[in-house]
Amino acid sequence: MSCEKIKNYLMVLFAFVFPISLAGANIVLGMLVFCWILEGDWKNKWKLIKSDKLFWIIYAIPLFLLFSTFFSPSITNGFFMNGGIKNEYQFIVQHFLWLNVIYPILITSKFDVKKLISAFLLGMFLSEIVSYSIFFHLFDFKYFQKIGLIYRNATVNNPTPFMHHSFYSLFLAVSILLIFDNLKTFKGILKIISILFLISATINLFINGGRTGQLALIFGAIIYVLLKYKKIKSLIISLLLLSIVFMLAYKFSPVFHQRMNLAMNNLKNVYYHNNFNSSWGERIAADITFLKIISSDSKIFIFGCGAGNAKKKFFEYGRKYAPYEIKFINDFTHLHNQYFQLWCDGSIFAFLLIILYFIYLYKYSPIPLTAGIIAVFAFSFIADVMLYRPKTYILFLFISAVLIKLYSSSGRETSNNGRDSV
Repeated sequence: MSCEKIKNYLMVLFAFVFPISLAGANIVLGMLVFCWILEGDWKNKWKLIKSDKLFWIIYAIPLFLLFSTFFSPSITNGFFMNGGIKNEYQFIVQHFLWLNVIYPILITSKFDVKKLISAFLLGMFLSEIVSYSIFFHLFDFKYFQKIGLIYRNATVNNPTPFMHHSFYSLFLAVSILLIFDNLKTFKGILKIISILFLISATINLFINGGRTGQLALIFGAIIYVLLKYKKIKSLIISLLLLSIVFMLAYKFSPVFHQRMNLAMNNLKNVYYHNNFNSSWGERIAADITFLKIISSDSKIFIFGCGAGNAKKKFFEYGRKYAPYEIKFINDFTHLHNQYFQLWCDGSIFAFLLIILYFIYLYKYSPIPLTAGIIAVFAFSFIADVMLYRPKTYILFLFISAVLIKLYSSSGRETSNNGRDSV
C-alpha cells in the first residue's frame, strides 16, 4: 500500500478520533506527519502552502506571542498560564506549532471531502450515543470517569461525554450546520438517518449546559439562512423554524431554560445595578478592565502584556480599573475572550491576524456554510479562549481546511489564484 493511501486512511481516522480522544488524535497526527514527510512531492506541496495565506497566519500568531514576551520583559512573568515564561514556550510549541501541522497536511493532500466530513460526523454520533447514555443513566458512567474515559465533570444534567460543555457545544453547533448543509446530497435511508441525526444533535446541544454553542448556533444559522435562501418565502420559513427550535428548547429543556434565565439576569444586573458578581458579569468586567488597561498604556496597546503568566500585572491594573471590587480575577485563568486574550498575549497584531483569518477563509470558500461556521466561531470567541484549547483548536484548523477543499472539489475555483483545485 502506498504512503498516500495510508495517509488518506489516517486522515479519515483522525477526523473520527479527535472529537473523542485528544490522546488518540495526537497519536494519529504523529503517524500522519510521518507519512506526509515520507510521501515527498515537496515542490507541489510548497506551491500550495506558499500561496495559502491562512497557513502563514496560523504560524504568525505563535511568533507574535513569543515576540510580545521578549518585548515586554517587565511584565513577562507569564499571562494566565501556570509556570511562567518557560511553561509558556512549552505551551506554544506543543499547542500552536504541533497542532498547526494538521492544516498543511490537509491543504496539500487530495482526499474525498465527503468521507472526511462523514468520519467527523460519525465521531460526533458516537459522542452523542455516550451523551444520551449518560443522560438516561444507561450505564455506570462514574466508573468510566474514574479511569479517564468519560469527562470528569459529566453529569446526568450536563451529559457532555469527552470535553467541557462549552467546547462540546461548539462541536455540536458545527456538526449541525454540516449535517443541514449536506442533507440534499443524501438519498433514501441515508437522508432519514441524517434528519434523525440532525434532530438528535440539536436536542443534545440544548440538554447540555453549553450556552456558548447554543447561542453561536443561532447566530451562525441566521447568517447561513440569510445567505443560503434568496427567496423571501424560503427565508421566512427558515427563520421561523429557527425561532421554533429556540422556543421549544426554552420550554422543554430545563438546563437551557435555567441557563438562559440566569444569563438574562446577569446582564440585567450589570446594566441596571452595575453588579458584575455573576458568570457573565465577570466576563464583562474582565473585558472592561482590559480595555481600560490598553487605553492607559500605549505600549500594552500595541505589544500586549507578553505571553506567559502576567496575571500579576493584570491584578495591578485590575484593582485600579475594574468596574467593581476585583474578587473575580482571583478565580480567572484567562480572559474568557479569545480576541482580547490574543491581544494581551501577542500584541494587537495577533488580534488583527485572527480577524484577517476569517476574511481569507471566506474569500477562499465563499459559500453560506463557510459564513455560518465563521459566525459560530466568531461568536464563541467572545465567550471563551477556544484557540487555547486543543480540541477546539483542532476543530478550527480541520474545518477550515475542509471548507476550502469542499468549495474547490465542488467544481468551483477558489478566490486564491495560486491554489490548485482538488
